[in-house]
Amino acid sequence: MKQLFSILALSAMCLTAGCAKTGVVASSEMSPSTASESLELGKLDEIKNRYVKAGFHCDEWSIGDQLQLASASGSCEEGVRIGYFVDATDLEKQVAASRNWTEEYDLGKRSWVVGEDWIIETNEAKQVAKNLGGKIVII
Repeated sequence: MKQLFSILALSAMCLTAGCAKTGVVASSEMSPSTASESLELGKLDEIKNRYVKAGFHCDEWSIGDQLQLASASGSCEEGVRIGYFVDATDLEKQVAASRNWTEEYDLGKRSWVVGEDWIIETNEAKQVAKNLGGKIVII
């Protein structure tokens, strides 16, 4: 009971004195980089959702650095990577760098579907391009 009163007293003090002075930041306040990252992950999720709504599978969604120059990227099942690019120049650089890497390490050709601000690497490039738009690029 004594502990409950201590918690209530601390809560009341925080409310009257103002928690902001103690360094506590409301969760709705985000730094510009956090807000930007959140927006980028939201855009990536939109692309993934369009991919799924078009009838393609993405049961094992994992966000990470699958496409190094992407603002945000993730992967589904093996062989499917999705990337969102804020900057079109980064998208073009990603395509060029991946081509060079594939040739250098003799990895064999792969198909990507490239949209205005996204890339989807998939074995079903023709169907993805047909359903989502974009152009097929051989890497």
